Amino acid sequence: ARGTPPSILHPIHYSINPTKKHNSITKQSINLTMGRSLKINVVSARDLRNADADEGGESDPFVVVCFDNKVSQSLARTDVATDTSNPEWNQEFEVDVSKHIKEIVAETGDEPKMLTFCVYDGDVDAAEPLGVAGFKFDELVKNGKYEGELEVFQGTGYVTVAVEMKKVKLSSML
Repeated sequence: ARGTPPSILHPIHYSINPTKKHNSITKQSINLTMGRSLKINVVSARDLRNADADEGGESDPFVVVCFDNKVSQSLARTDVATDTSNPEWNQEFEVDVSKHIKEIVAETGDEPKMLTFCVYDGDVDAAEPLGVAGFKFDELVKNGKYEGELEVFQGTGYVTVAVEMKKVKLSSML
């Protein structure tokens, strides 16, 4: 299962916690994201499901970062880690969060509720879902950052991330 993962990904259908309702982001929170960027570091994962065991290998995982599991509107994507269930990416991305939120609201009429980390096995012919991890976006808006290990649902393992909301520098907006 080697090679570059395909550019077309199928969403992972999930429910992070079906017993709890996800709080909608308030208009005040949306205003707080204006002129802000997200600094996202996808650090590593551990104990991921081995999607290639029947082929005698291990998974070739990568992560797509997006709001509400909408991989077609991805914020960032890691490189593929070859033959491992315990990848180390340590890849940093900086994304204009207000731009992405405006696009989501324009398309869906709703504000994003979760920042999700969709884990895939990067096979040559198709990207196979390994699971999804995530946290409430309004918690990030309120606290300014999140660092830690997230459990992978609809799969096994954990993804370690660090996310910080930062003010966009005027020079980067020119």
